[in-house]
Amino acid sequence: MEKNMRLASILAAAAMVLCLGQGASADLTWYGDGALPGGPGTWDAVAPNWSPDGTTFQTWANGENAIFETAGGIVSLDSAVTLGNLTFSADGYSIVGTLPENTLSFDADKTITTDSNAAISAVITGNGFTKAGLGALTLSGENTLTGGTILSAGTLNLNNAAALGTTNAALVINGGSLGNTSGTDITLAGNRAVTVNGDFGFSGTNALN
Repeated sequence: MEKNMRLASILAAAAMVLCLGQGASADLTWYGDGALPGGPGTWDAVAPNWSPDGTTFQTWANGENAIFETAGGIVSLDSAVTLGNLTFSADGYSIVGTLPENTLSFDADKTITTDSNAAISAVITGNGFTKAGLGALTLSGENTLTGGTILSAGTLNLNNAAALGTTNAALVINGGSLGNTSGTDITLAGNRAVTVNGDFGFSGTNALN
């Protein structure tokens, strides 16, 4: 009896630890120079330019939510990064990859929210994402996404035929606007299924097939 109670106690404690380990991703806000919120800087695994509370600073932790606010700028991706959700609440952010292997990937199918205009030319790999927010997101990298893309709001501009990945992953449009801003006609890579569930617009002077 005593052994059974002890075993039950151990199992309960282990279950609690497991649940705690599966908690939601934490929000980390970008401080480009390590002191002031927003602005340009280098995103890597070394610089303490992220803050969970505006007071304490830390290096980037894979799997957390990245928030870019206050003032835009060029953010140079200097290592491979895995993240939860990605939010741009200020205008003018551009995430660029310094090397092809310095990629962005999502921990699971997550959300990119743009409240204004933002651009990503770094390669996005792995799981798909949902585009939310009323702002515009421009993708110009040769992305290797294997998951689907959902456009829920705002504008999603494609500057590359592989912007949504090179596989047959689906594109679902629930609203917003899809644009071709590459300056040339684009044929989306792969035999991609496109599902339209709501009204949407198209922008750009070139075709998107």
